[in-house]
Amino acid sequence: MAYINAVPQELVIAIGDTTSTALGGFDDASNITIYVPSTADGSMNFQVSPFATGTDWYTLRTGTLLVSVDVAQAVTITRVSFKRIRAVQSVAAVAARTLYVTTQASRS
Repeated sequence: MAYINAVPQELVIAIGDTTSTALGGFDDASNITIYVPSTADGSMNFQVSPFATGTDWYTLRTGTLLVSVDVAQAVTITRVSFKRIRAVQSVAAVAARTLYVTTQASRS
């Protein structure tokens, strides 16, 4: 049986920035879904880190395709194998932007 976390976590892009804060703690997650608000300033792609400290960042791809999402859409990432994730917007934010993140995990 699968369950979705009750309270979404947040990725926040500050005014003037293109990169969000980072989230981790996906050890039991099989999927994560990221919701991009209609107020976002541009399309988003994602960077992931194999380290809990987020010291090295790599652009997230599935096969050869860039994982990206447009304004007012959501993307689900399956087979979570990274420790941290952050969003990268195509242009600088004109106001703070919050993306919501939910995780799904299997319950045994």
